[in-house]
Amino acid sequence: MTQPWLGPCCCGRGWLSRRWSRSPASGVLAPQVFALGPLDVLPPSISGSPQQGQTVSCSTGTWLGSPTSYAYAWQRGIAGIGGAATNQYVLSAADVGQLITCRVIASNIGGASLPATSLPVTPLGLPVIGQPVNVVPPSISGSPQQGQTVSCSSGTWLNSPASYAYSWQRDGTSVAATKLPARTDERGRRSLAHVHGGRAQQLR
Repeated sequence: MTQPWLGPCCCGRGWLSRRWSRSPASGVLAPQVFALGPLDVLPPSISGSPQQGQTVSCSTGTWLGSPTSYAYAWQRGIAGIGGAATNQYVLSAADVGQLITCRVIASNIGGASLPATSLPVTPLGLPVIGQPVNVVPPSISGSPQQGQTVSCSSGTWLNSPASYAYSWQRDGTSVAATKLPARTDERGRRSLAHVHGGRAQQLR
């Protein structure tokens, strides 16, 4: 006859449970020891910068029962994230503003544990970089005389433009130019240069 479970104990080989059973031959009660899976003491935790495109890591947590291996899973809200089965995860655009957690299952000679879940992190999106803003307008330099070449500066801009596009005007009318930013001035006409600052890529 097997008696009720008398509680777990810890030994050098892992986390164990004890039951008392009566020997059919002698009728004497003797303890039987069964190995159990690990038991978590401290949950796993997520480290790293919680921002889109960054890699975050999941710790194992702290366990009783001498785990020999760990299995990882990541969740977005209450749904598992497909393919995320290691202790590291690259945050995607779909994770921005969501509760991201990691789950760890530890195993030992007695089997697998129940999942232990980390506290959530809420990733931020990529920073939005504004379009260039002109603070000092472009200027024309050179001799304003027929046959002479004048040049247009880019001016001064905020938000670090990566490139510039130039256009020229004669009395408010656009002038086709084959060589930019330089333009040959024309006698008796007022020449203006327009500069547009641009970015090679804008992050949204």
